[in-house]
Amino acid sequence: MIIHNLYIHGFGKWSGFSLSFAEDRPNIITGKNEAGKSTLYHFFLYMFFGLPPKQREAYMPKQGGGLGGTITVETAEAEVVTVERFHDRYKGQAICRTSLGVEHGEEWLRDQLNGLDRESFEAIFSFNADDLRHLETLSAESLGETLLDIGLTGSDRISRTERWLEKKVEERFKPQGRKPVINEQLHKVEDLYKKTRSLEKEEQAYLHLLEEKQQAIEEIEASGMAWREKTNALYRTEQLLKARPALVNYHQGLEELQRREFIVFPDGGMERYRQLKEKILPLQSEKKLLTSDVEAGKEKLKALAAAYQPQRLEEAALLLKRRPESEKLGYEKERLHKETEHRQEELSKEVQSLDIPLTVDDLDDYTFPFYIEETWRELKNEEQTLVQERAYIHDQSMDLEREFQYVETKKAELEEEMIGEDEAAALQYKIQEASETAAANRATRNSGKAGRVRPNRAALFVGAVAVLLGGAAVFIGGGSVVWLLLGVMLSIGLSFYASRLPQNVQPQISDSREKDVERAREKLREYETQRTEWKHVHDQWKQLNHEDIRLQEKESLAAQRRRRLEAQVTEQRSLYPFLTGLDVKHWEKLFHKVVQLREKRVEYLQAVKRIEELERKQDGMTEDLKTFHRRLDWEILDHTVRTGWNELSGWIKQQEHLERDVHQQKEALEALERRLKKITYQLQGYLEECHQLFGECGVESEQDFYKRAEEAETVRKLQEDVAGYQFQIDGLLSEEDQAHADVWNQVPEESRLLTDIREIKRDIEHLETQQSKARQHLADIHSRLDQMENSDERSALTHHYQAEKEKLKEMAKEWAGYQAALQALKETKQSYQSTYLPAVLAAAEDYFRTLTDRRYESIAADDPGRGITVLDSEGMLFAPGELSKGTRDQLYISLRLALGETMAGQRPLPFFMDDAFVHFDERRLQKMTTILQGVSTRHQVLFFSWRSDLQQVFTDANIQQLK
Repeated sequence: MIIHNLYIHGFGKWSGFSLSFAEDRPNIITGKNEAGKSTLYHFFLYMFFGLPPKQREAYMPKQGGGLGGTITVETAEAEVVTVERFHDRYKGQAICRTSLGVEHGEEWLRDQLNGLDRESFEAIFSFNADDLRHLETLSAESLGETLLDIGLTGSDRISRTERWLEKKVEERFKPQGRKPVINEQLHKVEDLYKKTRSLEKEEQAYLHLLEEKQQAIEEIEASGMAWREKTNALYRTEQLLKARPALVNYHQGLEELQRREFIVFPDGGMERYRQLKEKILPLQSEKKLLTSDVEAGKEKLKALAAAYQPQRLEEAALLLKRRPESEKLGYEKERLHKETEHRQEELSKEVQSLDIPLTVDDLDDYTFPFYIEETWRELKNEEQTLVQERAYIHDQSMDLEREFQYVETKKAELEEEMIGEDEAAALQYKIQEASETAAANRATRNSGKAGRVRPNRAALFVGAVAVLLGGAAVFIGGGSVVWLLLGVMLSIGLSFYASRLPQNVQPQISDSREKDVERAREKLREYETQRTEWKHVHDQWKQLNHEDIRLQEKESLAAQRRRRLEAQVTEQRSLYPFLTGLDVKHWEKLFHKVVQLREKRVEYLQAVKRIEELERKQDGMTEDLKTFHRRLDWEILDHTVRTGWNELSGWIKQQEHLERDVHQQKEALEALERRLKKITYQLQGYLEECHQLFGECGVESEQDFYKRAEEAETVRKLQEDVAGYQFQIDGLLSEEDQAHADVWNQVPEESRLLTDIREIKRDIEHLETQQSKARQHLADIHSRLDQMENSDERSALTHHYQAEKEKLKEMAKEWAGYQAALQALKETKQSYQSTYLPAVLAAAEDYFRTLTDRRYESIAADDPGRGITVLDSEGMLFAPGELSKGTRDQLYISLRLALGETMAGQRPLPFFMDDAFVHFDERRLQKMTTILQGVSTRHQVLFFSWRSDLQQVFTDANIQQLK
């Protein structure tokens, strides 16, 4: 098929757009990112294969109008046909009109595309460099599998069918297995045979069972009576053993009470002493604290009296009155001093703020020509322009980086969320298996025969027709005649098998399994949606890569302008050294700054003279202040005169505060002494009550009091414990058991009790075993008698045995059918693989030699356990991973072109390539140009690229520039 031209009525950004294509030379479609290359490529796929209604919404025209267009193609029979497809006509189906006015439909267009669907076409005739990376690790067997799947169906349907047949075979029978259904059926038939033989012997034992029944009833009654007697004896002995610890404690408590003498201790004595201690301890602490506070108060009063000096206070007050005049002079001097410092600092700062090697004395040393200001202005404007351009490039770079991160994150999320292809295939198998199982269950219910499962008759007829059409399509597309014969044989076999099945079988899935199947379908739909979104994100990633290259070119041009500007600035700074380090944008203001700095210098010198006059007046007052400070042994320096006045004022205030503090301290000391006297009186009363309590207990110290209280508490607890043990014994033993064991006078031996318990338990276990055996024996007798008297098990078992044997035969037939289909499919795959793999490798070798200047001679995939290897001109073997990146790209391109040409057969279709050679250097691109020109004589080539220099490389090509 050859594409002559197209016209887009409306598709994405394109509206009223047309293009023409060459037949025997490459067609290059170039344009920047967002120029519409990807949209144009999807328009081709839409015209050939259509789109579901929901996916068409993404390509509705941006400027309004209907979605669709036309493509004029030439078929393999040299017939010119116009293909048109519109969203709102013929339900989105394609209409193909020949030059004679004959119309064809969608099926005719599919036949011209070699029966390929969209996925198969993209897998064979559309590629870029990224799509080829998965070929790096393929072995010979894996590559053959890929060729077989793409050659027959354009996908992995053959592999999925083979795995499905293997699963069906293994589900039905394994020589050493137990889980497959045939293995389970064999065990079931064998078990039924053994049961039928055993039923024949049971009829003779009926009379003997009646005698055994009466004997078992008598034995159960006798053992039950003996068991109740032993159980009562065991309970009494165990209760006595439980009560033994309480008996031991009871007798020990009595002995301890008898050894202790009578102790005199008042009721509530401990509580009374505790209350007295709670009152005494706070008073003792407070007395100690008050005593310490009184001593400290006396020391503080003594220190305050020593620091108070009333005789110097009047002299200091007179001196302090002269402070305002001194401070006024000081303020004026300080103001002028600050003003001069400010002017000097301002002058220095302004010179320093220029950031140039220039002092105040050097301001008059430089002269400037009249044109220099204009020159500096032009340099300033150029620098501002470059800064803005650099900021723009930086913002664009940051935006591009964020978009890269977003796209890569989105791509990683989709890859993580998507289920694997194997899981998707497993879900498809699950849905198909559920449909078959439902059909089989329906057939079972309609037939009325137990244990029989039949496949769906209509599904088998449809499968037979599909197999026959598939074999014919492969043969018509250039495949071997073996495929046609295999399709006919499988179709006849399936039709014959289906003809023997009952009619009116409709598939039906149970409610429980229907939910599982629906969840599987939902997962598959979600998988397809995620897969489409991943492709869209991948296209965005490639566009961002192209945008990054263009941004780097802009940055390079800006760097060249920056270097020219820096040369001009360096020239000016060599003429005027003080410009070193000064930004160009400030040079124009330099004239005005020099004049302002000279005027400020004159004002500064006048202020310095006024400061000297004020200092002489202030020195006299300062000397009087120093004299007073020396009398008090203080120090005052010239630069701390103001501090001296402040210290004098502070000393006067301090003396006034000391006078008040001395008076307040005397009053506080008197209050503390009164409080101490009161606390001492209260404490003495509580101490007398403690001595009185000690007298009632007959002790003299606190230690003896606590010891006497502890002894009294011990006796009380012993009495309570003895009463508690007596209560426990009464609760565990009856009066009869107490009297029989004489528990109030002696304690039974533990060893004797344990021995009695073991003997009784042994007797009980023996009786329980006898009872259990007798009851089980009686139950078995009843069960066997009921089966013999009331059950028709023998006849039902015989019928079940024959039905299971028939079911086993049907399973064997079904297994044989799957096994034969699997073997035929494997043999066919091997034949197809051995036929086409050498042809693909031979074609790829020719391309690879040309691209590498015959540095590599051949491509091999002979060893099934290894990947693809290449042989260089010196006889060395290399794996793809050992080659350079450029050489690997050449190898992938060679394999991809060879695969497409081999699969094309007698009807070559156009190649669509999207920047497949973007990483090739000039020499490799020249070699690729030669190959594409050769390929274009057999296949039409449409190459999409963002590169604008391809006109220089493809000298003999049809180049279309998108805008």
